[in-house]
Amino acid sequence: MPIFASEPATTVRQSSPWRLPKLAYGALFLTVAMATYSWKSFSYCPPKVAVLPQASAKVCVHHPGFAVQHAWQQILVQAKPEVRENLSMEAQRSGQQTVVAISLRNQPAETIVPLVNIVASAYSQACRAEWKLHTEQAYSAGQEKLRQAERQASEAQTRFELLRDRRLQAVANSRPVAPQPVAIENPRWTEIGRRLADLEDRRKNLLLERTPLHPSVQEIEMRITDVRREMASISPQIAQQSLAASPPSALPSDLPTATEVQTAQQAIEPLKRDLQQAQAIERAALTARGEELQIDILPAEPLPPPPVPPRDTAAILGKALVTAVTSIIGLGMISLGASLEPALSSIAELQALLPVPIVGVIPATHPGCRTATSAPRRRLARLGWITAGLAVLVAVVWLFFCG
Repeated sequence: MPIFASEPATTVRQSSPWRLPKLAYGALFLTVAMATYSWKSFSYCPPKVAVLPQASAKVCVHHPGFAVQHAWQQILVQAKPEVRENLSMEAQRSGQQTVVAISLRNQPAETIVPLVNIVASAYSQACRAEWKLHTEQAYSAGQEKLRQAERQASEAQTRFELLRDRRLQAVANSRPVAPQPVAIENPRWTEIGRRLADLEDRRKNLLLERTPLHPSVQEIEMRITDVRREMASISPQIAQQSLAASPPSALPSDLPTATEVQTAQQAIEPLKRDLQQAQAIERAALTARGEELQIDILPAEPLPPPPVPPRDTAAILGKALVTAVTSIIGLGMISLGASLEPALSSIAELQALLPVPIVGVIPATHPGCRTATSAPRRRLARLGWITAGLAVLVAVVWLFFCG
């Protein structure tokens, strides 16, 4: 008996409402890419470059033999610990001058240049004080050496003269001496000489308070001229009859020999050379004592502003594309998981979904013949794809705001 349906037959095909068309995916890709690129461009912050500030000042010492290291040790002793640890010095010889480069690092940029200039100024003052002390010590040592050389030369000369006079006197006493007139000093000439010495002393005292053109000084000068004229007309010595000739005597046993006298005379020559060298050293030390150590300071220049890194447009565009592609992948995973709805297992389930009577079942295989384990697997796969898609979207959001 034929059966007729009261209404047209309806074919039921299960389809997920989460599936999006391809145009929707393309529009979503462009929207996410443009939004990410705009956001990254607006919130772009150049990376901070960790540049340790460093400033250098130069001190030029115009003396080739000056010891620059000793003055630097004094500066390090006086500096604070936080400054001492970051100070460095490098000395380089350049012709007749020594260039000392003083560097300071790891200090605030606004104070590092004035601080290194203060250190350079203090170092130049320490060099001048060291030079002053060195010249004073050299002058004192030169004076001491000159005094020793003079004393040794004087002692050697005196010893030689004593030995020579003793030998000459002993030899002279050992020979018979014929009676000869002896010249003695003229008493009148001695008295005039005493008057001349008094007049010269008076003139010297007058010149301390008066000029050479003063009448008193002119009068003393005239008197001195008269006394000198009078002394010139008188013989300084007069002859006197000597005693009778003495008989020759034997030479004493302790009389210095001619070899000893000659050796004492030869010992004077090297001492005289030492004396001349000591005098030259003392004069050079005296000249250096009056000179100042010439120092030039080249202060540190202000630090330039830190360089600004260029804008990395390629990196921003790459982040935008990665964010857009990852968003599409995440939405696709969610859509795929949502489409895996469990299949209908009975006609009753299909009748409950449809408002019309059921004419037939497509496919021909009855839903009841399907395995019971397929439905849990589809639910598990659906849950896994949706969870993975949501994780991808969360990662995209984190990359958008924090990446």
